[in-house]
Amino acid sequence: MKKDRFHVLKWLQVALLLGVGGVIAWFAIAAWFNPLQFPVLVGDDLDSLDAARQSYLASVQWLASYFKFRPVVSLVIWLVTQWSQGDANKMASAGIAIHALNSLIFFFLAYRVLRVPLAISLGLTFIAILNRFHANILSPGSGVAEGIGVTALLCIVVVSTRFLERPTIRRAALLALLFLIIVHIHERFLGLACPLALIAIGVWSRARLPAAVVILGVTASGLLNFGIKKFGLGTPILIGGETRPIDFNIQQICSFLWHGTLNLLGINSGPSYLSLENFSESPFWIQFVSVAAAVLSCCLVAKVILDAVLAPAGETRKAAFVRLGFFVLATALLLLSASITFRQEYRWLYSPYLVFLCLLALAVRRAARLAPWPHLLMTCLLVLSVSREIYLRRRLPNLFYFYSEQVASNLFYTLQHVSGIREKDAVVIHGNVPDHEWVFLGNGFSRFYHFPRLEFASGPAVAEETDGTQVVVVDYNGADNSFTVAQPLPPIQDRGHTMNYAVLEQVAATLTPDPRVSTPTKTQLFAMPENGVMCMVAVAPLEITVAPPTGTRTLRVCLSHVYALGDGVDVEIDAISASSSATLLARQIPPLPNNDFPVWRKYELALPVGTEKVQLHVLSKSGDPTADWVGLRDFSFE
Repeated sequence: MKKDRFHVLKWLQVALLLGVGGVIAWFAIAAWFNPLQFPVLVGDDLDSLDAARQSYLASVQWLASYFKFRPVVSLVIWLVTQWSQGDANKMASAGIAIHALNSLIFFFLAYRVLRVPLAISLGLTFIAILNRFHANILSPGSGVAEGIGVTALLCIVVVSTRFLERPTIRRAALLALLFLIIVHIHERFLGLACPLALIAIGVWSRARLPAAVVILGVTASGLLNFGIKKFGLGTPILIGGETRPIDFNIQQICSFLWHGTLNLLGINSGPSYLSLENFSESPFWIQFVSVAAAVLSCCLVAKVILDAVLAPAGETRKAAFVRLGFFVLATALLLLSASITFRQEYRWLYSPYLVFLCLLALAVRRAARLAPWPHLLMTCLLVLSVSREIYLRRRLPNLFYFYSEQVASNLFYTLQHVSGIREKDAVVIHGNVPDHEWVFLGNGFSRFYHFPRLEFASGPAVAEETDGTQVVVVDYNGADNSFTVAQPLPPIQDRGHTMNYAVLEQVAATLTPDPRVSTPTKTQLFAMPENGVMCMVAVAPLEITVAPPTGTRTLRVCLSHVYALGDGVDVEIDAISASSSATLLARQIPPLPNNDFPVWRKYELALPVGTEKVQLHVLSKSGDPTADWVGLRDFSFE
């Protein structure tokens, strides 16, 4: 009885220790990255949330539409969405909680499984959880999706190490199950089949049945993933970032592998918007710290190799080489999987970095030969790594995720303080907001947070009148990514002006028909009635030039998107003189809210002195002449 009570008390103490450790880790991560400062979701998170709010199957189908079959990620995102009801801070808290769990697993891996001394285990855990590679936690959706992938990876490393020491059927089945889970979290983990096969081969002579279970389970999981994609969904088996096909550009892959290796060793190599700060842009002392950390890492790897070579002959040496091969192969393949798309995926470097830290930890295992210098090298590496991460933490605003969240949050706070904002028809944003298509996901941001549709005007602020539409004008300040409600401009003075587009008719008459253009005249500029109103229709992409009559000072424009199925049109009007050019209007014209009523927008544009030509650009990302049409009721000079 006393023994049973002692056993229960021991497990209660362990549970208490884990709970306290998890809470400490949660607060440390929340304070370090501070993802809770952003109250809104942006970009892909908005899309995934829309699907997850419908159902689990809708979430799976949404990812499958981008050639990504990730049912485990879909399940977790669906569960988090149902719990959070789309609240960004709650979703961010879930990501922090997952990362806190990962910190406990990593500490257990270092201290109990790899048998690293306590102080070094704590140091390794610190640089593992508060690391620049995991700055993607600023994006709640990415933080959750990447976090569960890391959880499964760390569990695989723990079980694989235990399996190598004592192969059993239960551990073999667990490895097969974990591999099945992780490949349906993200396709890049398919490469783990090779190190798991190596582990199985390493124990084959001692335990053939457990080894066979691992090999068969891993093979079946990979074939299941391939089969569902190939025969069930009819999608590519492997696809790159942004759904771009992987072209396996060897030169590019080698370059990414080299830069990825530098990052694992401690040299922060890469564009600042992904890596916080490139090595070449860092101060000298950080460059020195980074190079010193890389040298120490190489020395520790050499120590691990030397330990395997000097291990006693027989099963001990074989196990040492298999263990070394597992960590080296897993690191290399995870690094490769982060390097075969069109850009180096720095958030994907987090997985190989954790495995690389485990490889370094082998140099100071308590069961290894006792020698002071490996512990000294590891201690120096940890001190240098901590100082580098503390410095790079101050560079979080360089990260693209940070910029995106900050821009969306600042707009959210600004619009919240506009009286009657929900009753407005549109928010016109003046200023060049980079990547606003992705940040606000078209109309996704407005739809989710119940704001009017967002319209972007990158050119100078000009007076705009829209019949029957109430608009809020907001100015964007790129220096601090802030927004302010603009003062209203003087209204347009019609003074009995009669709309006409005669100059555009003259240009249209000079265009040569092209049978590939799907318009009534087979040209990209033609006259057409729209709801009983005649107008000139310009089809993207189009660039035309007109000469204003001598002595004119003003260009009057009245336009609307006239094809409701399009994605919107970017209209730019430039005034060109003998010595310079100036943008008069740069405006994103959104699709029609319905298919019946065009939204006519009027502009009065002052021509600079000496204007000789006026250029009209109608631009579209798709360039599809069946989708993006803009109608012009007025394009006249006064």
